[in-house]
Parts: sequence; C-alpha cells; structure tokens
Amino acid sequence: MKKSMVLFLLLLVSSVSVRAQYQFFEEEEEEDFESLTKVAVVIGGNRSSATDERNRAIPINSLSVGVLFDWYWGDNFYLQPGLMFVPKGYESYKRQSADTAFNYKLRAYYLEIPLTVAYKYPITNNIKVFGDVGAYFSVGLFGKIREDDVVWEKVMDTFGNAKTSDMEQLHGYDMGWQFGGGVELYDRIRLRVGYERGFLNSIKNFDSPQQNTMWSLSLGYYFDLD
Repeated sequence: MKKSMVLFLLLLVSSVSVRAQYQFFEEEEEEDFESLTKVAVVIGGNRSSATDERNRAIPINSLSVGVLFDWYWGDNFYLQPGLMFVPKGYESYKRQSADTAFNYKLRAYYLEIPLTVAYKYPITNNIKVFGDVGAYFSVGLFGKIREDDVVWEKVMDTFGNAKTSDMEQLHGYDMGWQFGGGVELYDRIRLRVGYERGFLNSIKNFDSPQQNTMWSLSLGYYFDLD
C-alpha cells in the first residue's frame, strides 16, 4: 500500500512538473509569436518638398495612411516592412515669363513600400524608445500639376509625358533612404518623427537633378495577428 502511495505521489509530481514546463514553453512561444506578427495601422502628417538647384520648391502639407509590420529579430532589433499611401509634392515660386508671372502646385500620390530596421530600448515595462533606418521604393499612382495663374490655365498629369519648359513632370517611380525615431507605449501606441529623401532624379526633361524630400509625424496602433 505504501509503495502504491509513493508511486502515485511520484507520478502526480511528475505530471505537475511536466504540465508546468509545457505551460512555460507554451507561453514563451505565444509571446514570440505575438512579437513576430504585430501590424500597425499608421496615419501621418507630412511636409514634402524637393531638392532644387534653382531654389523654387515651397513645401506643402499632406496626410498619409498605411500599415506597418513589426517582426522581432532578437536583441531588441525589429524588421519593419510596410505599405503606405503617401502624397508628395511642392509649390513653385512665382517665375516671370514674357507676358506674366506664374506659379504652380505639383501633387504626386505614391504607393510606397518602406523597409526599415528598428532598435527598441525599454525605459519601463510600458515605455520604449526606438530609432530606425532603412529605404523605400515608391510607385506613382496619380497626381496633377495645376497652374495658379488663370492666364495660363494649365493642368497636367504629374506622371504624364508632355514636354514643357514651364512645369516639371515626374517619373512613375522613386527610391530613397529614410530614418526616424520615437516612442512606443504599452506595446500598442507608436509615435514617430521621420525624414526621407529620394536618391533618384524625380523629374523628366530637365538637366538639373531633383529629389523628393519629406518630413513626417505619424501615429500608429499595433494589433496582434493570431
């Protein structure tokens, strides 16, 4: 009887121990799984412009929206690809023509694919600061170049093929680099300030190089994918 009781107690202790270990590894896997499958819905305010040797580009403001994936690499490093709808552009300074002065506003709407590597440093259990650096690739979707002076009344597609000495049209793609930083709260709320600049010549039919530039302030909210 005593041997049976001892055997039963040993089996009970063993089963409890195995169950505890199983739950521990299960929780670890769930935490890793969640950290590898987070996605953030992001909305941002942008101030975009362009580099210009003739110093004629005035920044304009816009709003962007998209999603950002957050994949844990280890040692507080994260890979963050995304998919964003990003308006860019600028307004030109007034220029003097033979008959009148005129200026125009260029709007370009891109589907942008950013890819950054981020490092997150925990300040407390609920607060992390982060920095990121990476690149982006953009495909031009649509846009308009609109003349402000009623005398000219010109409107062109931003990514069209018209040749004119008055207004620049853009290539239908763009690439560049970006960096940023910010804070995460409760592993849910993400606030980031960022800067990006193209390294390709964005305009057609002009010899002087020009690249897109943009400052952004964005707010994101993370969701776990089960």
